[in-house]
Amino acid sequence: MKKLYTLILLVLASCSVGWAQQQTVKQDISIKNMDLPNAPAFSILDATPSLIERPKATKAFALSVLNSIADASGLPKSYAVELTPFWMIKNRNMNALKYWGVNRTKENQNLNQPFAHVKQSTISFSWVSQGDTAKKNFKQQISWGIRVPLIQVRKKTQRDSLFNAYNLIKNFLGNQTDVLADITGRHFGELMREDSTGYKKEFNAYLRNLKSPDSLNRIVQSLLARKPVFAVDFAFAHNITFDSPSYSSNRLGRLGAWMTLCWANQLNKTETPNYFNVYGIGRYLLDNNAIGTDGKLKKQNLIDVGAKAEFEFDAFSFAMEYLNRTNVENSSLSSDRLTGIIRYKISETLSMTGSFGQNFGKVNNLISFVGINWGISKNETTSVNK
Repeated sequence: MKKLYTLILLVLASCSVGWAQQQTVKQDISIKNMDLPNAPAFSILDATPSLIERPKATKAFALSVLNSIADASGLPKSYAVELTPFWMIKNRNMNALKYWGVNRTKENQNLNQPFAHVKQSTISFSWVSQGDTAKKNFKQQISWGIRVPLIQVRKKTQRDSLFNAYNLIKNFLGNQTDVLADITGRHFGELMREDSTGYKKEFNAYLRNLKSPDSLNRIVQSLLARKPVFAVDFAFAHNITFDSPSYSSNRLGRLGAWMTLCWANQLNKTETPNYFNVYGIGRYLLDNNAIGTDGKLKKQNLIDVGAKAEFEFDAFSFAMEYLNRTNVENSSLSSDRLTGIIRYKISETLSMTGSFGQNFGKVNNLISFVGINWGISKNETTSVNK
């Protein structure tokens, strides 16, 4: 019977060691400083502080609330949600290198995989209410959209820095196997005598301290939050307009697709770097809101081309944005949009944006928006695998 107890104890000890070794295989690292941009479902309506945006990474869930200063009566009437399905599920095989798209070759080169972020595409929905039934000027806008991070290009120095930090943590995790072997070996006699008090004490102390150095974690965390030097995003959105409280009044409001390019120049080398960003955009819209000479709605083909210059300083960003809109059917209806934008990141999950300027069109074209974006985190981590 004593031999049976000893055998069971050894099996349990072996399982414990195996479980502990499994803990050393992976070091989770949270991704910080993620962006809270305006949703494409909002942007399709031209009713956002900024139309030209290219987030480096988005949270699992974001809620946007928008209010026009010129019409700030009562509660805001414009809301949007944006979801990133990638973060909604547990990404068991995701690690820091895969997240960035760094491919280590046999020649010891850290190559860039430009399409690695496509899997982090987002889907958004928005609801905008205008007017009221009492004044008979009711209009409600329901939209949905997607945003696809098509291309991201990172500097060689960035890729090498991430790989080196990743490898240091990986080596640290690998060394823990030797620590476990040492603990088990020194207490093997206790395990055989069914007196494993010393083993349990050392084993539990080992589990409590089972993490890589904080300095290495912070380095990887900081690197993962960096912007790529060049990036291209694609977005698509579809808007349905209701001209009365009746569902049967629904019609196509707008349909659009656009491409956004961004060049990001890092201004310093701190853990939370500042940037000077230059954006370009090309956008096509099929608009069904113009009133023809016969008093009926008519469709228009619109082409927007624009640029944006932005400075990011810690929690603040300042930008100027310009877009030129060409009306393909009637060039006399072409117009411009010029906006000044200030954004303040209150916390990791809350940001506020204000803008002032001139919108498209000849009348009622004042831009004076205040927007609040709120994000919720879920599984937004990468790991270092042994």
